[in-house]
Amino acid sequence: MHVLLDEIYVDDILTGCSSESEALELRQQVQDLLMAGGFELRKWASNHSSLLDGIPPDHCRKSSSINPLLLDREPSLKILGLGWNPTSDHFFYSVRLTSATVTKRTVLSQLARIFDPLGWLAPITFYAKIFFRQLCLLHLDWDQPLSNEAQPSWLPFQSQLPTLAELHIPAVSSSAHQLIGFCDASVSGYAAVVYLRNSTSSDQYHVSLLAAKSKIAPCKAVTLPRLELCGAHLLAKLMHHLSTRVLPNLTTECIAFCDSSVALSWIRGESHRWKTFVGNRVAEIQDMIPSDCWRHVVSEDNPADCATSGGRGQADLHFHVSSHLR
Repeated sequence: MHVLLDEIYVDDILTGCSSESEALELRQQVQDLLMAGGFELRKWASNHSSLLDGIPPDHCRKSSSINPLLLDREPSLKILGLGWNPTSDHFFYSVRLTSATVTKRTVLSQLARIFDPLGWLAPITFYAKIFFRQLCLLHLDWDQPLSNEAQPSWLPFQSQLPTLAELHIPAVSSSAHQLIGFCDASVSGYAAVVYLRNSTSSDQYHVSLLAAKSKIAPCKAVTLPRLELCGAHLLAKLMHHLSTRVLPNLTTECIAFCDSSVALSWIRGESHRWKTFVGNRVAEIQDMIPSDCWRHVVSEDNPADCATSGGRGQADLHFHVSSHLR
């Protein structure tokens, strides 16, 4: 059964169905199959209470508030580190701040608290990764307090992290859909984002954020067209993973967008025509996403630009850090 092969994460089974009847049938099949081996499933949870009918109360997962200070929040669960509200069926984040002196160690500790496996917070984590890399370039000791020039780039960012708890991300349906991806690059790094486009019965479409990924540029200088190609390569890998591993049982059409004419010309050409750096990446891109699936998008309409700009304050970050490097 594909659920037991592909949808077990550590000791949790996370799955879903298009209808309530399918979910009930799947629940019974999984129960029977595991009970045949002596494994009894516990801690059941669902966004539909009827799916828990027949499950002993002590076998259901008890909901609790992720943050005890948020007493008005509906009971929630944790799914692989993410908060999940079964009642409204949405995901949310919970970030706890440290009150210690700001050092390179505490900055890294704070970044590790932002658990974002699907990249929904890519603009925020990208900014944080850039800042931490600049700290490493300053060769600070792990417990040395940040200077007055570096703190203004971090303290406002850190103080706004608790507002992530206000971000609610609805669960995505699995009806007929398209995977639509965008990639972008800047001198700081590159990013890719993939959306799920669902058609409705009234000839309308619903678009949902599915996943994103970002990487900072290497310390060694790389030309912007090559970084744009790295962004396209990252997007191709992300879309290939989503279509083959996350949504393997659904027929998906993949459309990829890039705002770099140079990178698109490389992708649409024959890989052996280019030098090693470009040729290898073009060959891998074409294996995962055919060249005829690539389109051009103007930079102003490219949502991946939000991640590569770090969300905000990128210019201020470079100003304060560059004063250290001189």
